[in-house]
Amino acid sequence: MKHVAVSVLLLAALAIAQSWQVELVDTSCRPTDVFVKRDSGRTYVAYVTGEGSIRIASKDAIWRYQTLDTSLVRPDAGIHFAAGPGGRMAVSGVDDSTRPVVLERVDSGWVRVWTHTVLDPAAPLARAVYGADSIPIVIYAVNNYTSASYVIAETWVDSVWQVDTAASFVPPHDYGCELTLYDADCSPDAGPCFMTRFAYWFPPSMLPPTYEVGKDFRAGSGWRYVGLGGGFQAAVDGYDIVAGGPDTASAAVYSGGRLKFDQDSVWPAEVRDAAVQVDSAGREQIAFVSPDSVLRFAYKDTRWHFRQVPGVTTATCCDLALDETGQPVIAFEDTGGLWLAHGADMLGAGESPKSQASRHKLAATVVRGVLMLGAADSRQQTEGRGALLDAAGRRVMELHAGANDVSRLARGVYFVREVQAQAQAQAVRKVVVTQ
Repeated sequence: MKHVAVSVLLLAALAIAQSWQVELVDTSCRPTDVFVKRDSGRTYVAYVTGEGSIRIASKDAIWRYQTLDTSLVRPDAGIHFAAGPGGRMAVSGVDDSTRPVVLERVDSGWVRVWTHTVLDPAAPLARAVYGADSIPIVIYAVNNYTSASYVIAETWVDSVWQVDTAASFVPPHDYGCELTLYDADCSPDAGPCFMTRFAYWFPPSMLPPTYEVGKDFRAGSGWRYVGLGGGFQAAVDGYDIVAGGPDTASAAVYSGGRLKFDQDSVWPAEVRDAAVQVDSAGREQIAFVSPDSVLRFAYKDTRWHFRQVPGVTTATCCDLALDETGQPVIAFEDTGGLWLAHGADMLGAGESPKSQASRHKLAATVVRGVLMLGAADSRQQTEGRGALLDAAGRRVMELHAGANDVSRLARGVYFVREVQAQAQAQAVRKVVVTQ
């Protein structure tokens, strides 16, 4: 019979366990845009191929693929992808008449669930997200050019789209204005958020427009706007936004030769693409493709820590999601294919104070080949969960609260990474399996 011994040493940083698990998702295409989402242990990747099609790949145990009918939405005009609980998926974009549309996956296939008259031939963008209880929300901008421009959020409630004016932008007197919707996101506890660029000019001036990039998010019963900077520049090179906790949101902007996370400068050089997330411990995470086409990842506790995904040297685009333990999941294009990089203990070198304060509450015990996972406080026993990693940081098995059968594991050193659902705190314990 095999026996398992657990060391009492808590490992604050496991440098040897930090690794990337890289897998090929689709080798038959060269994506020009990519989105990755995680929900209920499943990974979703949506991407526009270089051949002009839109594909959705999803994985629980294996990858499954589907291709959208491009008569419903134009891939060349840009798309946005959302995933919600229960396998709900939506793609937003524009149709052949440049009308903004939202498609949703139902049993019969992809169907149009929302559309609008032409908003603006130059930028007819709409973004779809899923709110609390998987309620669809559509966000889009309306331009009046010489008066106020504004952003609308429509929410599907009781079989009716309810309209909410989320934000208005009014130019100075006699100025022209243009509002561009960049990105949108939502989380159940934070509500929807979106990112815009507002430009205005005094006709018929030949000077470049003055612009400002900003973010709007739910704050109580209303909306709050926060400016992220601007100046005399007509365009922004790239952007991404993610919903944070209640009454907040975080955004990435790369323009003018630098990458910023909100107002914080991250990378003092041009980047080709970037995506942001904030984990449950409040740490900012960012994935980006640097000018040399290398895929990089960074997170911040008291300072920024940088990692490089090994072997990726020709990347063009990327997107970032977080798994259930707060570790990065990066979808990216490289060498003519779509890939996924899943980080193991990438954040182990810099714990947040919240993590450190919670570590002593976690407990993992073993009796006769059964690993007992839970918190030392019996009130939290039902909330314990996590993963068992091998010495290289690869995930061996998922762990749940209570008894886990580990008697069939091969001899060697393993690590238990526990997560408490209430606070999403993490701790790592060394596990030795012996004969």
